[in-house]
Amino acid sequence: MATQQSFCEALASPAAGQGFRWFLLVSVLPPLAFMAFMALRFRRTLRKLQYQPLEVMFYYCALWVVSTLLLLRYIAQAADLQGRQAVLWVLLSLVTRCGTLMLEASVVVFLLQGHLATDAPEVLMRTLLLSGGFAMLDSVAAAVAVFGVHTPLFSHGGSSGNGLPGDLAWSKWRFYLAHALAGAACYGAMLALLARWRARLPAKPAVYAYFLVLMLLDAMAALGALLLGIGATAGYCVFGLTGLAHAAALPPLVYYTFLAEALPVGAYDGGLEDLYYSEMREAGYFDGSLEDYG
Repeated sequence: MATQQSFCEALASPAAGQGFRWFLLVSVLPPLAFMAFMALRFRRTLRKLQYQPLEVMFYYCALWVVSTLLLLRYIAQAADLQGRQAVLWVLLSLVTRCGTLMLEASVVVFLLQGHLATDAPEVLMRTLLLSGGFAMLDSVAAAVAVFGVHTPLFSHGGSSGNGLPGDLAWSKWRFYLAHALAGAACYGAMLALLARWRARLPAKPAVYAYFLVLMLLDAMAALGALLLGIGATAGYCVFGLTGLAHAAALPPLVYYTFLAEALPVGAYDGGLEDLYYSEMREAGYFDGSLEDYG
C-alpha cells in the first residue's frame, strides 16, 4: 500500500491505493447537512415553488443536483474510487466540476442581465446557454488535460527522480492557478459593477457578501496552486482546505443570497388560499355581494 496521505494532501491531490480513509468522511458533512436542511423543508418549499418565478425553481433544483454530486464525490474519494476505478473517478470529478461551475457562472450571467429583460423564460434560457457553455468548455479543457496530455488533475501525480514529488509539477497546478485567478477576477469585477450600477444590478448586502466570499476563496486557491507549482508542500493545506471550504459554502451561499427571501422558513403559506380567492373573484362570485346586504 502507498504511504498514507495527510488530510490536506488527500483533499488537494488524492492518491490511489490508500484504502478507505475515514478522516475524509469529514468532507461529507457539509453537503450532507445542507441536503438535510432542504429535505426538512421540502414539503413546505414545494408548495411555495408553485408561485415562484422560473429562476427560483431552477436554482432550487440546481442546489439539489450540485449538493448530491459533491456528496457522491467525497464519498467516492473516501472509498478510494480513484484506486479502484480511475476512469470512473475522473468522470465523476468532471461532472461535479461542471455542475458546480455552471451554478456559479449562472449566478453571474443572470445578475449581469439586470432588469433589462422582462421575459423570464428568455432570461433563464440565455443564462443556461451561456453558463452551460462556459462550464462545458472548462470540462472539455480538463478532460483534454487528463486524457490527452495525461496531466493528473484529479489524482496524485506520483514521484519523480529529482527529489521532488511529481505531483508538484507546474503543468498540473498552472491549470488550477489560471482557473482560480479567473474566478477571483470575475468576482472582483462583479463587486465593482454592483457598486457602480446600483440601479441596474441588485445591491442588497447579501449579494456583496456572496461575491466577496467567493472572491477570497478563489484568491486563496490561487495562492495554494502557486505554492504547489513552485514546489512548496504547504500549498496542499492551502489548496485542499480552500477547496473543501468552497464546496461547503457554495450551496448555502446561493440559497441564503437568492432563495431565502423567496422561500421563507415558517412564513404563512397563503398562496393557495390567495389563488382560490383570486379565481373566485375573477369568476364573479363576489359581484353584488355588498348590494345584497345593503
